[in-house]
Amino acid sequence: SGDNQEKLISNNRYSVNGHVYDTTLPATSDYWCPGDVQFPGPAVNSDFIKVGTLYPFIKSVAAYHCPADKTQQMFAGTMRDRVRSYSLSAFMNGQDAEVQALAGNNSAFRDNHKSTDIIKTTDAIVFCEEGPTMDDGQFGFRPNLPGDTGFTDWSWVNAPAFYHGTTTAFSFADGHGEMRRWVDSQTRTITTTGQADTSTDHADITWLKQHISPR
Repeated sequence: SGDNQEKLISNNRYSVNGHVYDTTLPATSDYWCPGDVQFPGPAVNSDFIKVGTLYPFIKSVAAYHCPADKTQQMFAGTMRDRVRSYSLSAFMNGQDAEVQALAGNNSAFRDNHKSTDIIKTTDAIVFCEEGPTMDDGQFGFRPNLPGDTGFTDWSWVNAPAFYHGTTTAFSFADGHGEMRRWVDSQTRTITTTGQADTSTDHADITWLKQHISPR
């Protein structure tokens, strides 16, 4: 953002091929990292990383992959390592309509277009290790808690990864990183989008809701 008039990098997944689950490498992209890793081509092809708008600032394909992530995809008859382990919070310059849909059209939760829009930078998730739900580069989650307009139920949208036992790596808007240690063993069973949280106190999903769009 410091090189872009405080504007955050684009996390609008619809900016790539109309988000027709992009499996074709675009020539250029204004998305931070195109490519749907549910498909073998984008999952193992680092060129999808290189055409993203974040890559020129990092210039390292390895930085997009956690060494503990052993996920592989079959491609051209060979099992190959997936090249990306991280997703970017939908509330960090995602598409406004999609962010509002996640938030149940609750204006208390905002889409941050500039670094100056972010409330409580020490609590606001930017990147995270995403688990089996990872497809495009966006980590979507509903921030609403009981009592908030738009709260429907206790269910996960996207799920964290567990490459480090019971912890998941997150980065935050103030620049620090944190390993979140999950307290409920049920959390590790989340594998699909929309899966219900059946824990007794919802401690883990509450933490994520509070940090995906802090107020």
